[in-house]
Amino acid sequence: MIYKIETTITGTMFDVRYFLEGNEVHLAYDGIETYSSTDLVDVDGNLDLTCRVTGLNGTKWALALDVTKPDDEDYSKAIKRKSLIEKNQTKLLILSTDLTAKEK
Repeated sequence: MIYKIETTITGTMFDVRYFLEGNEVHLAYDGIETYSSTDLVDVDGNLDLTCRVTGLNGTKWALALDVTKPDDEDYSKAIKRKSLIEKNQTKLLILSTDLTAKEK
């Protein structure tokens, strides 16, 4: 099933690598602290994502996804995670979430 996924990653980081369903996603950067993308992704059941950020230890960062279906205007799901770069200047977030349940 095709989903529209709007991603926003905020924080002061040196580098962000972001993958949806195993494919690396190009992120636009506002030059300050926000990385973003809008993607159409084919998902069967769970959405799998990986986000790897690199920055100074102690840096706070957040990931927010707004998920919709282009063919179902009643479907909407928000996914939010906050984290902290604690050691080795890198934080890895791996997430698998069920998109079949509706929120709205």
